[in-house]
Order: sequence, then structure tokens, then C-alpha cells
Amino acid sequence: MTGALLEQRVDQMRDDIKELKTAITSIAQSLQVLSALEVKHMETREALSRAFTEITGHDQRLHVIENDMPVLRLTSSAARAIGWLVITAVVGAVLVLVLTKGGNPT
Repeated sequence: MTGALLEQRVDQMRDDIKELKTAITSIAQSLQVLSALEVKHMETREALSRAFTEITGHDQRLHVIENDMPVLRLTSSAARAIGWLVITAVVGAVLVLVLTKGGNPT
């Protein structure tokens, strides 16, 4: 090997080492980004788990309410019917009083 050939190979190795340093730096930066993304992913997964747990609780409560709805509707209908019955009875009683007195204020 001549000196020029040896120097050419050393220069080539130097360039290769520079490329390796650049590649290693890029890999390190990518690993940092990947690590940050993994942390965010774990936080998101935990938040979704909490949300689904909360939704399950609401779902169970809604199921109970939906089961009670027919009873609530019947109770509400009965209360309205009784209200109208009372109003009709009062109006009827007033009319009977007015008609039996014949309009005489005595």
C-alpha cells in the first residue's frame, strides 16, 4: 500500500465515521421523540380507561332510570288526572251553588 492509497482509505474511514456519528445522533433524537410519544400514549390510554369506567357507571344508572320510566309515567298521568278531577269538581260545585241560588244574593 502506498501512502496516497493509505491516506485515501483513512479519509474514507473518517467520512464513514462522520456518517455514523450523524446516524447515531439522529437515532438518539428519534428515540427521545418515541419515548415522549409513548408517555403520551400511556396517558391517553389511562384517560380512556377512566372515561369508559365513568361511562359504565352512567350506563348502569340510565338503565335503572329506564326501568323506572313506565312507573314514573303512570304516576305522572295519575297526578294529572287527579288534578283535572279536582278542578272539574270545584268548577262543578261552584256552578251548582250558583244555579241553586238562582242568582239571588241572599
